[in-house]
Amino acid sequence: LSGGNTLTVEARVKLSGVLASYYYFGLMDAHDLTGNGMIFAAHGTAAIKAKCMAAAALTSVTTARNWVANTTYKFKIVATASQVLFYIDDVLEATITTNIPTAAMGLCLFIRGSITACAVDYVQCTSSARV
Repeated sequence: LSGGNTLTVEARVKLSGVLASYYYFGLMDAHDLTGNGMIFAAHGTAAIKAKCMAAAALTSVTTARNWVANTTYKFKIVATASQVLFYIDDVLEATITTNIPTAAMGLCLFIRGSITACAVDYVQCTSSARV
């Protein structure tokens, strides 16, 4: 993300049966919250959180949105070297400026628990960097 580059990760998903489920979407380098990442995180019907992790140092912001089963959400993360913006349904829900990871990460769509169905309309990753 150096040199003014921007990375955007976006997905539109719908989950059902989320009462005891965990959901993560974004970029991570581990299967849990102990590594590096920029993610949305939700558990059950609680508030959706925006999280940035850099070598397990965590910054977490609780959004004003609760997870509702059988609702389609568009999640979007826009990252630069100085900030990470978190959007839900094109509304800015959180801005994080600390613990922005610089490690290599992969796309993460992690679902665990009593989800009875998951519908993914699309997932996309774009970058302003030119190779």
